Formats: sequence, C-alpha cells, structure tokens
Amino acid sequence: MSSSPISHSEARDLLHKLITESTNVEGVLDSSNGFRAFVSGKVHAAPDGSILVIGGEVPTSPFIAFNPARSVSIRYGDERAVRGREGVGADLFRREFASGITFLFEDGSSAALFETKVPE
Repeated sequence: MSSSPISHSEARDLLHKLITESTNVEGVLDSSNGFRAFVSGKVHAAPDGSILVIGGEVPTSPFIAFNPARSVSIRYGDERAVRGREGVGADLFRREFASGITFLFEDGSSAALFETKVPE
C-alpha cells in the first residue's frame, strides 16, 4: 500500500477517532531486531501517552503498546491509495482494511494500526 506522510497532530486526530469509535484494528509491532507482534482488538490510550491495542476485555487479554510521540515519521494510507492497483498486497488491503497508519522509529522499528473493514 502506498501511503503519505502525516504530522504528529494529524496522527493524534486519527488515533482519537479510532479510540472514540471503538474501531477494530490489527496492530503490528515490528522491531529492528526481527521481533514481530500482532494483535486484533481496540485502540486505547494510556495515561503516559502510549497507545495500546487490546485484544479483549479481561486483564489477561493480549495487547501491544507503543508511544507514538517517539516516532520520527508517520505514514497514513487508506483504500484510495490502492484503487486501480492489482497484486497481492493491494488486493489484500482493499479486501480486509479501510486504512492504515504506521509509526516509524529511529531504531528502524515500526508500529502499525490497520483499520478492519466492516463487512457489508
């Protein structure tokens, strides 16, 4: 999926929307040393400014967390970015997701939130 750079302020607005609308997302953490974590769930804000994707309602639910303020670059894309494009990546994105926001960190790590499409 192609994407465009956005500011931290725009990212905060998008995160606020995901939180207040209780949007289902796929959260992906990809570390610079090859560690990856995935969780499906809802986006929540922590008191320290971190963002959590929590996969359930109980205290032992799986989750991932990251601090978007520490990102050095943020990219956003939605299904318009893949319109008219063919291929596995574009087709999968168009079928499964409505948008995606990726936070890139200085050490090469990234955190991405993909808004899950609501079935029609």
